[in-house]
Amino acid sequence: MNVQQIYRPLWVSGRYSPEKSVAIAYNLIRGESFFFKSHSAHVIGSILALKRNECIDIEKLALETGIHVSSIHEFAETLHEVGLISFSVLSEEEVRILQVKQGEYVKGQSRWSQQGEKETLVYETTSAEQAYSEALNDGKHVTSVMFELTYNCSAKCIHCFNDGAARESDETSKRNRKELTLNDYKRIIDELYSLGLYRVCLTGGDPFSKPEVWEILDYLYNKNIVFDIYTNGLSITHSVDRLRSLYPRLVGISIYSADEIVHDKITRVNGSLKRTLQTVKDIGRYGIPMAFKCVIFKTNVKSYQTVESLAKEHGAVLQYEVNLSNGVDGDTSVVNNLRLPPEVLEIVLLDKNISMYVGKELPNYGARDRYMEASPCLAASGTFNITPEGNLTPCCAFPASLGNLNEKTVEEILNTSQTLKQWQSLKVKDIDECGKHDKCAFCFLCIGNAYVEHGTPYKASSVNCFMAEVRYNLACKLKNGQDPLNGLSIHDKLEPIVINTPVSFKKEVGENYREKHWE
Repeated sequence: MNVQQIYRPLWVSGRYSPEKSVAIAYNLIRGESFFFKSHSAHVIGSILALKRNECIDIEKLALETGIHVSSIHEFAETLHEVGLISFSVLSEEEVRILQVKQGEYVKGQSRWSQQGEKETLVYETTSAEQAYSEALNDGKHVTSVMFELTYNCSAKCIHCFNDGAARESDETSKRNRKELTLNDYKRIIDELYSLGLYRVCLTGGDPFSKPEVWEILDYLYNKNIVFDIYTNGLSITHSVDRLRSLYPRLVGISIYSADEIVHDKITRVNGSLKRTLQTVKDIGRYGIPMAFKCVIFKTNVKSYQTVESLAKEHGAVLQYEVNLSNGVDGDTSVVNNLRLPPEVLEIVLLDKNISMYVGKELPNYGARDRYMEASPCLAASGTFNITPEGNLTPCCAFPASLGNLNEKTVEEILNTSQTLKQWQSLKVKDIDECGKHDKCAFCFLCIGNAYVEHGTPYKASSVNCFMAEVRYNLACKLKNGQDPLNGLSIHDKLEPIVINTPVSFKKEVGENYREKHWE
């Protein structure tokens, strides 16, 4: 095909690093990412420099990159095939039709397939993203950031770990606080972009509880920064078309059960499941990648598996979480009241959809080598979290402030924060009791849990240790030939078990670690 001009489509975003000669590009309609290096990266860089729907002559592109015209033509055919360029400008209606066709294709399809250096988007970082981040991993770049836009939320989930979350419906929420403004976010995004940012995750609370969220999304889109957004879906029932036009990389949606009574009991909002599923249906119509996020605890343990059916129905990635955490404000009531007892947790951990799954077909039943000289966590290594009030933290679960972005720039904090230097020097061996027990091989080490519990990362977390012990004991039973299910399905095993679920409970906050300084 003798094409003389190529166009950058509305749905293509990405980032090019001329210093490293690497690039990442996203086809956000298909939900795919691609990694490029050397000459191909130079071409992608020139395409990403175009405005959306802008064109460039093949001959001009050849001159800019120093690549022969015939090679550019051949490469262009490949890029067109995977949807990273177009040969003409598509109308808004034509784009919508493409999205609807993608929605029809996605429904019931798995998003876990992989082909070479291209990978369908999943909840975790894709291989293309990993390759790009590793190419920039020199300690000078920030590649991805989570924005906790607000702690305000249209739901009142009983297990929420956010600062200020209310445990009882009549309890006054402490979520309201002075938050970053739209201009603050634009400034911070610009600062992060200069440091290499290419992906953002927006969360909360619920991001759509912040009035400026749409302007922030517009700004990210116009900066070529792809974004994930985690929501309960309650506030965007009538705004999905607007979201569609911004091409999110992923929409994570909280769903706790297909049983309306159970889900609504957890969110404490009547009719919340119906509203959320309407949003899911509308998002799915356009093939926008979705992940269903479901935390498993006493309230929904007997019906959590129904979320898997919903995920299959809507072509969503399923993400279960079983390790309940204390609130970042020191509240221990969720763990104390809602965490599954060991005998029930063992049953759930036999579900292959659980990230902490224990099974006899796994290497060492799911145990992992613990390298004592390694860093316990990848947080604050090219990726950070920003709280609603502007604190830069390693992640949302590790709320140690490295500095406030109303007082210093991102770069100033990264260069001067003593807390950051201390964090980056931390090794597994520095954590009291870590690696000293057989159960430690079954630990999914979360330093945030340690910090929330003790005000320091140097003491082992009882939350982490509890889960490690349950997984270890389950593995021992399997090694000894025991069948904790007694030949039954997980559902049938759980059904007759009496689980005492508290109707309501109050916060249980001890000494406030936030008044401490990590020393």
